[in-house]
Amino acid sequence: MTELVGALGAELEGLKKQLASSSSVPPKTQDWAPTLTGTSRPSTPVVPGNHSYSAPAPRSDPRFNVVLHGIQECRKGMSRLARQEEDLRNVISALSSAADTIDGNSVKDHFRLGKFKLDSNKPRPILVKLIRSSDVIKVLSGASSLCKPLVVKPDLPRTQRLREAILLKREVEADGARCGS
Repeated sequence: MTELVGALGAELEGLKKQLASSSSVPPKTQDWAPTLTGTSRPSTPVVPGNHSYSAPAPRSDPRFNVVLHGIQECRKGMSRLARQEEDLRNVISALSSAADTIDGNSVKDHFRLGKFKLDSNKPRPILVKLIRSSDVIKVLSGASSLCKPLVVKPDLPRTQRLREAILLKREVEADGARCGS
């Protein structure tokens, strides 16, 4: 391990010297790199000739995400691809009723949250990643126009979700206490 740290330190010093001796023009960088599956856009630019370890991609930005509750699970026995396509159709239908500018090109990705439980009759929520944050704003502002079982919420961190759940529970208990007395 110490040999690896020493080698990396020596390589870093060599790169610093090379950078100091080069002209003031930075090296040509690419903002994309081809992969086996097509093109991907890494979070850091790719410098030609640099084959060192790169950090994993950052967590998806929650500003582009909404969580959609109330869409029924697909029936048992469907292939995964068929379930995803059915969920996508349902997501687009629900979100387009909340904001008329939403279509299939607005949705970047979607997936069910949580583990599937065979005995559960409550559908799992769907995390929907949209292309533009303005789409998220339009969807959330038009959420009241959705049909009754459907609910759209912003993608919040776990601590905020727990805080909201506690506040909601207290509010329900307070309403129950007022109605009961």
